Amino acid sequence: MPQNYSTPDVSSLPQDVMRLVEENPRLITDIVQLGFESLQNDFTVSYLQDESYLYSLTAFDVARVADDDFKPQKASALGLRKAKLQDVDYDFFIPRSQVISIALSHVRKFTDVTDLNAALDNPLALMFLQEVLKAQGSFMRQNGSFKGSRNAAGIGAGSAIDGILKKFSAGVATDEDIPEEHVVTPAAALDDENTYDHVQDLCDAVVKYKEDLLDYPLEFRLSKATKQKYDRNRRAKFPQHVKPGEEATSPDEYSGIKFVTDPGLANKETTLITPKTNLIFGMDSNIGVNKITVKDDMKGLKVNVFFRGLFDYAYGNFVFHNGKY
Repeated sequence: MPQNYSTPDVSSLPQDVMRLVEENPRLITDIVQLGFESLQNDFTVSYLQDESYLYSLTAFDVARVADDDFKPQKASALGLRKAKLQDVDYDFFIPRSQVISIALSHVRKFTDVTDLNAALDNPLALMFLQEVLKAQGSFMRQNGSFKGSRNAAGIGAGSAIDGILKKFSAGVATDEDIPEEHVVTPAAALDDENTYDHVQDLCDAVVKYKEDLLDYPLEFRLSKATKQKYDRNRRAKFPQHVKPGEEATSPDEYSGIKFVTDPGLANKETTLITPKTNLIFGMDSNIGVNKITVKDDMKGLKVNVFFRGLFDYAYGNFVFHNGKY
């Protein structure tokens, strides 16, 4: 017979959540990272200080003839970029009905748990924090990681933090750490007739200007829509060799470069090639800066979350892209 659950008492939840974070400030860092869709698979995750160097340790060959002197290569000489962490605020309202729903889920999950430690290790405040931050983190992954442009007047993840495309643009135009020949811009908007050739041209540029980069596992990142254009264009070009509905996992003749359809590039024509280790998501190494404020309101809870972070690339010479920002 189904068990009936009474409406949980959530009156102490705001204080419980804030006390939990105050006692365990790393929680915000850890839970936000979990919320960024497939973050661990898509970026190198780092804990950083402002102005520290963004390292991609697979990028540099620093071996030399042995002698008695210690001669480490300086990060500045290697062309590494410096971290510029940004303050990120989340302000959102959670209706009381949703708060009750989360609380009921917690009750259902732990009512029949016989291990007391399991229940004690998963208080309602922790489950609440996980639910709200994971949801917001997925917006940051989709709208902030690549397309973000910091704007104090804007609302949403795309206005909260500068994304990687903005860093690419500055890297070509201002900082000049992405070589001009690494940018292969298509002559027209990408469609079912020219996307195949553009993708192959970008791969050819890697061979021409940075062939040793092919020794690393490389990713060709693009939106799902652009990937579909490539596949349709490829099938039309080579009907005798490509099966109907076949989807390429790598550009033709470049088996070491793997296609990755990136949710952060949705609605963009951007194409880029780089090692995954060269794309960084960083958060402040001082976890004490992470804060959460929860205020009870008649119709729900007002929540503010603060943390410091960035999306960036470590080494411009390991980036090839099409200049579509």
